[in-house]
Amino acid sequence: MKIGIDISSAVNQQAGIGRYTYYLVEHLLKMDTQNEYTLFYYYTGEDRKLFEGYPNVVRKATRIPGRLLRLGYLSLSKLHLSADFLVDDVDLFHSPDCVLPPLRVKSIVTIHDLASILFPQYYTAINRSYLKFMVPQSARQAEKIIVDSEATKNDAVNLLKVPTSKIKVIYPGVDKKFRRVEREEIVAIKQRYQLPDKYILFVGTIQPRKNLATLVDAFSLLKRDKDFDWELIVAGPKGWLYRDLFQRIEQLELSRDVIFLDFVPGEDLPALYNGADIFVYPSLYEGFGLPVLEAMACGTPVICSNVSSLPEIVGDAAILVDPYFVEGLSQAIYSLLMDNNKRGELREKGLKRARMFSWEKAASEVLEVYREIYDK
Repeated sequence: MKIGIDISSAVNQQAGIGRYTYYLVEHLLKMDTQNEYTLFYYYTGEDRKLFEGYPNVVRKATRIPGRLLRLGYLSLSKLHLSADFLVDDVDLFHSPDCVLPPLRVKSIVTIHDLASILFPQYYTAINRSYLKFMVPQSARQAEKIIVDSEATKNDAVNLLKVPTSKIKVIYPGVDKKFRRVEREEIVAIKQRYQLPDKYILFVGTIQPRKNLATLVDAFSLLKRDKDFDWELIVAGPKGWLYRDLFQRIEQLELSRDVIFLDFVPGEDLPALYNGADIFVYPSLYEGFGLPVLEAMACGTPVICSNVSSLPEIVGDAAILVDPYFVEGLSQAIYSLLMDNNKRGELREKGLKRARMFSWEKAASEVLEVYREIYDK
């Protein structure tokens, strides 16, 4: 079987889909030495030499027109891959990032969420228009749709009118580097990033759907108490529509108390999670929520939203809150920080829960989908 996969998002792993693609392909190649893989990606001037050294792998880059890059229309360049795909001899093609190029071979698409349909106001006009057209089109085109959770499956059925038989739920995993680390590693990461001794952590791209505004407002209520000496650390790149958030922080006079680290490399994240007293993820909508799983795997107590896929992922291993209720989030943060026993309980539950998700299992199930589609 000759399998084509678009690994473009893995070249730049600053967002969840990039990390998903990297880990999935890495484990597919480790376990599958029988099939042939052609890995397609956009060449943007940086080539990280991903997935080299496998005898059954061919890497193929396609250049993106410079004007598209300058204008920021990266997603539109998906169309420029189609010519390469059509002339390559592959039996099936998998796009792990929600959108398929025009193809005449059997195809599979992973749809992580339908936030662009449910929360269009949180997207730029170009991305909103692009995704509104391309995601439903890709869902119709695909032989099979992979989703990250039952919540996303339900959204696909209700919003895209996709039959349930066409959808396969395959939970992402958590990489083995996300684990409890030694105290020396925590001390080192705090020194490297000049972090305070006591901090609350958020990890994710800075965009409205992640609901950082509510977290900042909840944090502001806590900082009114002079005895509250925790700081809020935000680890993640700027996405879009983030200016209001920074203005809000200035208005609340929290510029010294909310610390933005920008993108943090994957090798630094485990110690960063371990050093946090708690991890807070008040997102308005998630197809899965990989940072929540990573935090639990590191033994960090978690507070997250009670919406979309998050309750499905955390089970009873986190405190669930209404993401629209500032006072409720503030009280949840304070109560957990003041309760050593509860933090210890969530730490143990989180570690146990995280062990239920593995990339080996995810890759094995994706490979089964490939075989199913190939044999049709």
